[in-house]
Amino acid sequence: MKRFFIPSLCLLAGPLCVACFSSTLKDGETEEEGFRVTFRCAEYEQVPFETRAIVIGQYASRLDFAVFDADGTRVKNITQVAPSTDFGTVSVRLSEGDYTVVAVAHNGEKKATLTSPSKITFDSNKVTDTFVYHKEISVESAEAYNMEMKRCVAMVRLQMTDDSFPDTEQFQFYYTGGSSTLDATTGLGCVASRQTEKRPLNSDGIYEIYTFPRSDSSGLKLTISALNAAGETVGEKVLESVPVAQNKITVYEGTFFTGAASQHETNGTFYTDDTWTFNGYYDL
Repeated sequence: MKRFFIPSLCLLAGPLCVACFSSTLKDGETEEEGFRVTFRCAEYEQVPFETRAIVIGQYASRLDFAVFDADGTRVKNITQVAPSTDFGTVSVRLSEGDYTVVAVAHNGEKKATLTSPSKITFDSNKVTDTFVYHKEISVESAEAYNMEMKRCVAMVRLQMTDDSFPDTEQFQFYYTGGSSTLDATTGLGCVASRQTEKRPLNSDGIYEIYTFPRSDSSGLKLTISALNAAGETVGEKVLESVPVAQNKITVYEGTFFTGAASQHETNGTFYTDDTWTFNGYYDL
């Protein structure tokens, strides 16, 4: 079984420079207004497992950043898209006062909608590997911040060991019990969502889906459907009470059409901030 170790992403204090996307003045702002406040996602050194520095662009293609004032009004809204030499550096001007800062790094095809720190949505409700940052700040002078973004999604990995998939062109994964809407203040899902993902048939039989875990849910109900070229169902399997948690991978392995090929004990696991951990192996 392959194990994946993916470092966390850090927002580190850096020079007061402006990313290419964040240099655009918004909302009638002039260069003379307010204090310059910088958030920088720079290189993060993981020791001793890796000595090579990593950057945010290796794990996320988009960075969406918003600032809300004390009344909850959004005063800044910035989106950056990789690749860019300045990807991950956000610099804004803010007047003296109290603010809420929210950032999400993800791999969606379009930007996330940050109209409220407690309700962040994504294009077509598609959830990808996602990292979040939330912070209350007080601005009294120019500042640069040292902050950490944390993975806030759970992954379910399906490992299908069939020798062949008759009449199958794609798989559909329909699941409830998770959320496609993120509350940045808690890092959890905040809406009871019905999520659907479709994946074309691939050679390795491995499929991965994501969700934001909810505090009021005990797990997912996942329906896996094999679809033919006409979109008709040629096989189906339902998994009940699929356990999910932030930063954890739950693995189901076995044959899809003929039942489980092998038995696996459910393995306990532990939580870390900087790597995916495993939430157990189960029969498919």
